[in-house]
Amino acid sequence: VLALHLPRADALQTFCVDTSAELTAAIAAADDDDVEIRIAVGTYNLAGSCLDGSNNCVIDDHDLTLIGGYSSTCASVSSSLPSATVLTLPGGAMRFGRTNAPLFG
Repeated sequence: VLALHLPRADALQTFCVDTSAELTAAIAAADDDDVEIRIAVGTYNLAGSCLDGSNNCVIDDHDLTLIGGYSSTCASVSSSLPSATVLTLPGGAMRFGRTNAPLFG
């Protein structure tokens, strides 16, 4: 009997988001797979998302990449200005990293 075990290759999921709800859902998907999130130009309130200090994202052993400045369909980058895509959390701190360290901004 010959048994062959190949390591599982996690697929990269790519999301295009233009609402806070879509952004929250895309971040949550990183619990299962590597995720790249392309964010349309705009301002996104993340209160109540898993990045809110009162909640926690569980993203063990997966990559999460956030890229802003896209058009609403993510067909192209519509702005190279860092201020064109803004993530906000009024009265809170966003938490990133394995140690759940807050990122204040």
